[in-house]
Order: sequence, then C-alpha cells, then structure tokens
Amino acid sequence: MAIKSFDYVDYSKVFRDQVPQSNLLLTHLNVFADRQIADSHKVSVDRILESAIGVDAPLMRFSSEWGTIEKPTAGSYLYELPWAGVTDRVSSADLKGYRRPGSTMEQSLDEIEANKFIQMRAKFERSREYAYWQALIFNKVDAFGTQQPEIDWSLEFSLNQRTADLHQDVNDDPMRDIDDQVSATKALMGGLTQYLRGWVLLCGSDAYRAVRYHPQIRELLVYSNGLVGSDVLFPTDVLPGFSSFMLGSVRLIECSDSAFTGVKSDQAFLVPVFGNAPVDQSLPMGRFVGPCARHLEISASGDVEDWYAYRAFDELRNRNLYSEYSLLAYNFRPDLITRMTLVPVK
Repeated sequence: MAIKSFDYVDYSKVFRDQVPQSNLLLTHLNVFADRQIADSHKVSVDRILESAIGVDAPLMRFSSEWGTIEKPTAGSYLYELPWAGVTDRVSSADLKGYRRPGSTMEQSLDEIEANKFIQMRAKFERSREYAYWQALIFNKVDAFGTQQPEIDWSLEFSLNQRTADLHQDVNDDPMRDIDDQVSATKALMGGLTQYLRGWVLLCGSDAYRAVRYHPQIRELLVYSNGLVGSDVLFPTDVLPGFSSFMLGSVRLIECSDSAFTGVKSDQAFLVPVFGNAPVDQSLPMGRFVGPCARHLEISASGDVEDWYAYRAFDELRNRNLYSEYSLLAYNFRPDLITRMTLVPVK
C-alpha cells in the first residue's frame, strides 16, 4: 500500500490552548511560566550575573587615579532536554463492548481514540507538575537518557536555598519570620524585582496549621479585612484541593501531598513568582521545550509544542497513538527560595 500524507494525523495543536487539569498547583500559579523554545534537543544557556552598582569615591583632581565600573560575570552551559513518550493502540478489540459513560450506546472509534489522548495529556500534565516540584524544592532535574543523567541547579551555579526558622510558640511572631525572609529575598533580586508578581509560601500540613491557628494570626484574621482574601496569583476555580489564605503580601498554601511535592510536614518554602519579562530574557524559573523526536515529518516542520500527539495507521488500519515531549524545568536562582522549618514548641 502506498504511503500517503494522510496516513498520520497530528493532534499537537489541538491541545495547545487546553486548560490544564485542576489541582496542578505550580502550573496554575505560573511559577514556571517562562517558556523558552529550543530548536534542537540541546540548549545552550548564557548566564550573566550583574554586579551591584557601587558608589563613586572622591579622588584627587589632578592625579592619574581613576575609578572603575562594575563588570558582570558570565558563563555558558550546555544541556540536553529530557525526553518522555507513551503509546497506545485502538484496534478491533476496542470497538465492541465499550459503553459510552452514562449511556447504553457503544463508543465510536473516534471517541475511544479521543479518550486515550486525553489520558495521555493528563499524564503529561502530571509529569510536568512533578518536574516543577523537583526543580523548585530539590533544585534537581531527572535527565535520564541524556549526557547528564541528573542536573542539580545548586551545583551548576553554586547557589543554595536559604534556610530560616518558623516559630510557633504563643509569644512568637510567625508573621515577622515570614516578612523578614521576604525582605531578605528582595535584597538578593536586584533588577528582578521589576518582574515580581507576588509571593507564595508552600507549607507542609503542620507548618500551615501552626501559622493559620497561631493566636496572633487568628486575631488578625478576625479583625483585619486587609490580610485575608483572594489575589491574582491563586485561581480558586482550578485549585479546589488546596487550602490557603492571604497574610500580608504572601499567599500561604497547604501542600499535604508530601510524597509528590517533596514538602515535608514541618517545612514551608517561600517562593517569589515572576512574570512579564522581555522575550530575550529568561526569568529565574521556567522551562525549555524542544522539537518532536520520533516522527520525521512533524519534526521536520519546525513547529515546537509543549506536547506532541499524533496517530498513525498500520497495514490493518489499526490506530497507533503516540504522545511525546521534551521538557527541562530550570531554577537558575535557588538562592531566591527560602526553606523555613517549624521550630518545635519547648
């Protein structure tokens, strides 16, 4: 049988504007919203670290001495994008006996195919969310199958997460603890403050409850309307599985699934959320996406998507379904994340 161009169908663009499934916290908070496109499976990163601008010191007017300006330091890094893909199949065995949910009618081939692609998409979104958590909490990327099986951003750039205590005793001031770390982090940002959209404190269950029910905070929640409410960072309609409240300029969110997020029960991570950077500048946290790897014609088209989905027929007209993606979640500034640990009550 002759091979024709319509023997495969590319569904990648169909899912381009699909709203991700609910309760993907970092996805919906846009913590890794900075999307950088890689034209190949490898990406070169140029890191320029601007020095703080100093102050001129007075010099002798008629001497040969001159002052200097601060010069940035720079470095180049090469990374290979991790790749993942799944496949499924729609055959004659799928045609009979599969009832459409809520109906006595059987599903059509197109419905069976669509449901399988939706499941593939859901798995991709879940996997991407997990990659975000790994980069944020542990500064790491599982890059199995590449030239560097594990990337540790703290080692790459010699920058570590900062640590701080979160006090919970009756006479303590947890709001001051949080506010002090906000101020300290702003001092490290330099020019990045112009892209700052807000703050989130990702809390383990014990840390969240210790702050939420601290006598000082409970009093503030009761008597101060300005400390509690909604904000632009937290879309409650797609994050119904998370408890949260606003404390000053920081949104506290309970992350109870420690096995998935990596946030221990007595920990809280203070995270700045950035946005609206120029096209030619990367934000501290984001992702690289790369071209299709396994399908020749889609790869040759040059279109780069976050996720690829396509169908091909075999010689018996069975439908082979494929999905794949190349994703590298990055955290170029681990020092802007503060890991706060709950101090036990004496």
